[in-house]
Amino acid sequence: MPSVYSPLRPYPEISSQPAQRTAANGRRPRFSRAIEHGGVPRVVAPSTRTSIEMTMTGLSILVFAIIALALSGCGGSPSVGGSNPFALARPTLASPTPDITALRTWSDADSKATADFARGLRERHPEAAWPHWFADNTLAWTSLGLDGGGVEGLIATDGTISPVANQVGIDFWLRDDSSGILYAPRPGQVTQRLARGQLPVETSTWKIAGASLGLTIVVRSSAPNPIEPGPDGESDMIVDAEVTGAGAAHPWTLYVVARPYGPAGGISPIQRVDVSPAALSLDRKLAIVPLEAPTVVGALDEHAVDASLLLARESSDFASSATSKLGLAEGFFGYRLDLSEGKTSRLDFVMPMRSGPASQERVDRLRAIDPVQSERAVEDAWWNRLHRVRVSLPDQASVNAFYASLAYLLMARRTNLVSPGAMNLDRMWVRDAAYIADALDKTGNGDLVEPVLQTILEAQLPSGRFPPVILADGTAQLPLNTEWDTQGEAITAAVQYARDTGNSAFLRAAYPRLVNAAQFQRLQIQGASADLSASSPFSGLLPAGDSAEDLYGGGRWHHLWDDLWAIAGFQETAALARQYGDTSDAVWLSDSASRLQAAVLRVGEQTRLSDGRSVLPNGPEDHTYTAMARSVTPAIWPVETLDPSNPLVQQSFAYYYQNDVAPYQGAYLHYGDNFWPYAGISLAHAFYRLGWVDDAWTMYRWAMDHQTAPNLYSWPEAVHRDRPGQANGDMPNSWMSAELILLTRDVLLHEDGDHLDIGPLFPSWLPAGATISVGDLPSAFGPQTYTLQRSADGARLTLSLAGSPPPGGYRISAPATIRAIQLDGAAPVAVDGPTATIRAGTRQAVLTLATG
Repeated sequence: MPSVYSPLRPYPEISSQPAQRTAANGRRPRFSRAIEHGGVPRVVAPSTRTSIEMTMTGLSILVFAIIALALSGCGGSPSVGGSNPFALARPTLASPTPDITALRTWSDADSKATADFARGLRERHPEAAWPHWFADNTLAWTSLGLDGGGVEGLIATDGTISPVANQVGIDFWLRDDSSGILYAPRPGQVTQRLARGQLPVETSTWKIAGASLGLTIVVRSSAPNPIEPGPDGESDMIVDAEVTGAGAAHPWTLYVVARPYGPAGGISPIQRVDVSPAALSLDRKLAIVPLEAPTVVGALDEHAVDASLLLARESSDFASSATSKLGLAEGFFGYRLDLSEGKTSRLDFVMPMRSGPASQERVDRLRAIDPVQSERAVEDAWWNRLHRVRVSLPDQASVNAFYASLAYLLMARRTNLVSPGAMNLDRMWVRDAAYIADALDKTGNGDLVEPVLQTILEAQLPSGRFPPVILADGTAQLPLNTEWDTQGEAITAAVQYARDTGNSAFLRAAYPRLVNAAQFQRLQIQGASADLSASSPFSGLLPAGDSAEDLYGGGRWHHLWDDLWAIAGFQETAALARQYGDTSDAVWLSDSASRLQAAVLRVGEQTRLSDGRSVLPNGPEDHTYTAMARSVTPAIWPVETLDPSNPLVQQSFAYYYQNDVAPYQGAYLHYGDNFWPYAGISLAHAFYRLGWVDDAWTMYRWAMDHQTAPNLYSWPEAVHRDRPGQANGDMPNSWMSAELILLTRDVLLHEDGDHLDIGPLFPSWLPAGATISVGDLPSAFGPQTYTLQRSADGARLTLSLAGSPPPGGYRISAPATIRAIQLDGAAPVAVDGPTATIRAGTRQAVLTLATG
């Protein structure tokens, strides 16, 4: 009996609920216990809290151990060809479940029934091509969408596709009709890339003996600019499948299968499938339109187990519809192909990203799409959109990461929201938005930021509080969590936007709201300290609370993260008060900042490590967890709330690197015993600002060398420490994208008082004979353009400057000691050090470097 070629490993528990990445309490779930211990995320009903707690209870450990033991005997590799001990009787495709006249809203009881049934299927039939995320313990993906389209599709690292978030898994399989073997791709067999290395047009290539399959995926709209939302609100995912022979001529079949197993894990129930040669619909909504007529179509339910078993057999007796009360219906197209060495067959499919029925008019519209022209137009449109600023480096991967990250930010947004990732497009965390808005400002996209900031400002409560999470309609997500960092982040984002874009009118109008937010912080501190003695370690701090979601404590601990952001809020608002002549407000704001700084430093001075060193902790309750490094990062980056030359600050960050980064070769090991890419890059940025460039470079290189979705520059919130392809949380993570952009930008150019710094550069960014160039890079002093060339012998740098000169000029840090500098052809001036100052208005500077 022919078999399915897909070696399986023990698999974890799964849930049958469609993608829900936000719990009812408003917390963004990070990941479940299953992931921490080698499983996949349980996607749960909205009423279930999914953010993990600080520790696992003994009962949780016991339950997981029992499940793991029960399932571990179900893996193993099936036979390839020959007899198959797991062969099924030929399935009867007439559905054994009654027709579903009304689709149900999935309940917790439905989820449990489906999960139990699916578990039994896997135990009885391990030879099926079960989804990669429990067959291979690999879970990673990227996203594709429009610029601000409000909807994104996912592509997993095994090539599984969902045109809308995680609603379905669309797989492409190959059957060798001579041997009867059905091949299903696995992540390790698939290579992926972005168009031109950086554009959001994705290609997955899968090679097996005798054939290869390439899938190129593009998202387009009906607008004149195909990457912008059109007037009809439609967007479509186009998949170009190219199957190429590699060997003697013989017949193959390409199958395109829709199953309830999304790219991001879990079961997204499909209650009904209808399929014809013209279209495939899921739950009465059009899902796939083939542009070439298939040879065979079919639908099945859970009583046929899985399409991979059905399609491994010779059969032509397929139903055109199937229903499943368990939500396990599947459907497919099949294409008979005659392949030989180098012969390619191309097949195209359109998958609408807006739900709607399979009307003839709609099917005809999609069939009229020209996939070749669409791909070319979308590539060109994205290239023009991303390159409002121009960055060129010898390290092309860093350039690709910069632009791909920008594309991910542009796709994960609506007009009034910037979202943390493709799975959370209907809400915005103000915490994430502070970083994302800054990245958009600094890539020439400040025009997109003001509507986002207006949404934040208008969501302010009468108390002056900004809600931590804001929904797409602009209202606060309830209940409000005790995330006291939000006020400082909202204030800083507004001020930074105005600073980068020069929009003083916006800032003047926002000022009363910013003062109210700062006043809310002040009252929180006063209330929390009212009954405390001056000697209390909590005196002068913000109250205990949830804070950022990975800082532990369950809402019962204090976190310096909140206090440092509050200092930033006080400082920025005080500066505005002075600028606007509000002397009385300036006094209490400045005093509040100074008092809070003193309270934070006091906590650090009182916190002693085992060797007697003082260190800034996560908060008074925690000087043990890795959250210390994360909590204190805002002392230096993205706001400078403490003096970087303070010995306590220096000693603290040195300890964070030694304890939380150095043992892992540049990764930041953090919450849940996982690596945290975006938190690591944020910490790297702090090290860079402290002048520890080599440490920052080590962390940057680790991230680039350990992409969760290789070549796609897509990272999640956290990564399993032992399996770099196991994502935890949403991805591509927008905060990570923003951090990469901002670190790259600051290495190339950053403000320091009234002048601009160029460098210090990362070690491999300017080798001998190389050139760096930036064009129209925004700054607080206007757009900046420069070219920096290093001679072939490495002994000379030539800096050509254009754009808006800063009042204090430029300061350049060279990769070697500078011996002399020549400005605009004048006589050289002796220098002896790693940096040189270039006066405003200079157009060319030639620096002579020490050699040997």
